[in-house]
Amino acid sequence: CDNCPADPNPDQGNVDGDSQGDVCDDDADNDGIFDDGDGSGTPGDNPCTGGVTTNCDDNCPLAENPNQADADGDGIGDACEELVLVTFAEQEPNEYPNYQDLGTLSVIVPYRIVGDLAEVSAEGPDSWPWTGDEDWLSFEVDAAGTFDLAFDWIAPDGDYDILIARDDGSGPAIINGDAATGDQPEHASFSVQPGSTYIIIVLGYSGSPGLYFIDMRYAP
Repeated sequence: CDNCPADPNPDQGNVDGDSQGDVCDDDADNDGIFDDGDGSGTPGDNPCTGGVTTNCDDNCPLAENPNQADADGDGIGDACEELVLVTFAEQEPNEYPNYQDLGTLSVIVPYRIVGDLAEVSAEGPDSWPWTGDEDWLSFEVDAAGTFDLAFDWIAPDGDYDILIARDDGSGPAIINGDAATGDQPEHASFSVQPGSTYIIIVLGYSGSPGLYFIDMRYAP
């Protein structure tokens, strides 16, 4: 199953998920800009900058950026410049309908929520409303895109879940339950659009109360 049989790549990295690993893929991130776009034989020796997208090398070869934006002109695309992790501390009370507002989130920027479930419900998912601690955290976005979320917690016997809701003005409606399984960590991916309010609902399904962590970002 080696995805680059002629090149050493023990980690089998493959960011675009095609049949070729990153080290032998002419366009590793599949954004239409070749890693060796100038054909010099050395990827990265002539990175695209100044708005140019042809006859130059992908300035961010492992992150999709077809516009090759490079605000500071240093040859490193904005999509892979070192980004500062933005961290939110979960704050009570934040149960429905008193959401904790995270504000407007931006594309690419990595975010983390650090929270605490003070009480875990003994009921199953059909016993709504939940009697345990619930954390409702809302946000909006500044561009359309796909939102990716990873959810983990420290209670060794815990089974925590996340539901994603959207509120377009008539109340919250669940749009994604991918992170409400028996897995640890949990993962979810869903589409977002400007003009809607999205809500992350954190629930403790079983086990002990404790700290949890949500890592998230979205891409256009």
